[in-house]
Amino acid sequence: MNNIRKPLTFFTLFYFSGSGNTEILARTLADRLEERGHTVEAVKIPDFLRKNRANAGERLRRIIEGEGSQKGAEHCEKSHLVLLYPVYAFDAPTIVYDFLRKFPSPSRVVSASIIFSPCDPHPFNSAATFKVRRKLEQKGYAVLREDMVVMPSNFVIGYPKALAVQLIKTAEKKLAEISLPLREGCGSRVAPRPIARVLRLIFKIEHLGAIFFGKDLKAGPACTLCGLCAAECPSENIRIENGRVRFGWSCILCMRCLYRCPVNAIAPRIHRFIPIKGGYQPEEITGLTAGEDFVTEETAGFYAHFWEYLSGESLKPPQGSR
Repeated sequence: MNNIRKPLTFFTLFYFSGSGNTEILARTLADRLEERGHTVEAVKIPDFLRKNRANAGERLRRIIEGEGSQKGAEHCEKSHLVLLYPVYAFDAPTIVYDFLRKFPSPSRVVSASIIFSPCDPHPFNSAATFKVRRKLEQKGYAVLREDMVVMPSNFVIGYPKALAVQLIKTAEKKLAEISLPLREGCGSRVAPRPIARVLRLIFKIEHLGAIFFGKDLKAGPACTLCGLCAAECPSENIRIENGRVRFGWSCILCMRCLYRCPVNAIAPRIHRFIPIKGGYQPEEITGLTAGEDFVTEETAGFYAHFWEYLSGESLKPPQGSR
């Protein structure tokens, strides 16, 4: 007789990643959950929205409940969705809210978790989940967990490479820790601080600024018209017309086009301080060997506040990563 126990849960990971940080988290979490015997389906939010314009709600329901899955979801006991996203302006990116508007109400009990990824372990971003949680609960999902996983900065100020490596290695450990309570169905919520709610409202102006940032972009003479920027833009803000790259009015400031361009041809004309000098490629950091920790208990100055997070003493909130 076969006494092998069937997997506990069918996990659906919906994620948005601008320059690659959150995609690394989604892949790592999927690996940890599959190692524990679960069935996992990972879905990129922009790709889903692009491919399912007409029937997004029904398609989402089928994915979440494991119908038609090629991974044996029918053998799982229950469903659990995980929503992963970076923090933009102390909040979730606008594309995440566009996605949530298409969410169906589940026909059976589906629990949910939120993993949000800032670039600084500061409590100012503790309001980055409460609106997302509310929208999921309004649809009928039981939100059990909210977790913060900090990743390297890819916006305005780049971190020293040693700190970037330390953050990614810590993220891998934290995702292994998170996968255990996800399996057990244990809950943990982030309580937004009043100042975080205020900042979230004030910095809504960044979403407006993103539109003008997009119009400020230009493809220089090095551009080969390969079309990668247009193909990968999550808001479909880029098109190639008459031998030129054109930028529209729906930029969300993810900066994927700048950092992914194979010849570094795309740059802003005015907002040159926003992209990190030299670009940002998280895949290069993940392949580096961890050396001596950049932040320790003795660290002073700006990076001192990272220690509580990096040492594992705190899993509490943050400051925007893309």
